Amino acid sequence: MKTGTTTMNRALSALGYRVSPDSWKLLLPIMKGNWNAIESHIDRFDAFEDNPIPQIYKELDRLYPGSKFILTIRDSQAWYKSVAFHIDDLRSPMHEWVYGRGKGIPAQNEAHTIRVFENHIAEVKEYFKDRPDDLLVYNLKEHNDWSSLCDFLHRKTPHTAYPHANKSDYKQAKYSGKKFKWRRVRKRLKYPFLIAYYNLRGWIPNR
Repeated sequence: MKTGTTTMNRALSALGYRVSPDSWKLLLPIMKGNWNAIESHIDRFDAFEDNPIPQIYKELDRLYPGSKFILTIRDSQAWYKSVAFHIDDLRSPMHEWVYGRGKGIPAQNEAHTIRVFENHIAEVKEYFKDRPDDLLVYNLKEHNDWSSLCDFLHRKTPHTAYPHANKSDYKQAKYSGKKFKWRRVRKRLKYPFLIAYYNLRGWIPNR
């Protein structure tokens, strides 16, 4: 998350791929190890991005041999600033699962959050080190046009501008609208119970 995944979603869509709009729904099946449900969802689409997908790249590689993987990256400090702003002070099951039990608020755990981020990048690169045709390491600061993406996927360059989406505006208050505030309140009431239940079941790792 916060590494240009929304931009990648739009770019892949422009190239004709069916991109899953709701991969977040896979969190519970993944935690439960319900791979029938996971495969049922995945079989409906061509491409996936954002959490929890990055955490199961090894399993997806085994289940769907020949797939292409794109590792979106950015400077660690810039990424941390963005992810801390995005998550703010709302502890969610997704972020507890990604960053570890009790570590779901990056603003409270800077060093740990950056370590999880950098470890993930290193592990992905190590996993694909002997398979350069299967992994594209994509930094939006360096790859801001169609060339590297289309070359990697063997697609013709579209006659449209390369998309750039979902840039953070740190001057604007996060979740300032009424709709977002009400949604935020509901999550604050619901999430602690879900997190407690998932911890009780042993589904949230201590990363």
